[in-house]
Amino acid sequence: ETSTVNSKKIDETNNLEVKSADDVNFHSNVSDSDAHKEISESGIVHFSTYKNYTKAMGGIYIAIVLLLLFTAAQISVLLLIIFFGRWAALPYEMQSAGYTIP
Repeated sequence: ETSTVNSKKIDETNNLEVKSADDVNFHSNVSDSDAHKEISESGIVHFSTYKNYTKAMGGIYIAIVLLLLFTAAQISVLLLIIFFGRWAALPYEMQSAGYTIP
C-alpha cells in the first residue's frame, strides 16, 4: 500500500526544503483492515480510562456540564412520559376540553 504525504527537510545550513505530496511516498506494512480494528478488553473499567475521556471532552468542568445537561434531559423525558400517561388515562371529554392534569 502506498500513501503520500508532504515532507519538510532542514539541511545543515538551516535551509528548509519542502517536497510536495507527489514527490514523497512511503510504504506501510499495516493493511486498512488492521489499522481500523478496535482493541477490546473485558473486566473493570479503570479510573484512568474515565480520566482520559474527561480530558478528551475538554476538562472536568465541561464533563460536569455535559453530565448535568444529560441528566436534565433524561429527567424531562421521564416527566413527559408520566404526563402523557396521566393525560391518556383521562376520558376523551377531559382530554379535548383542555383539562389540566394535577
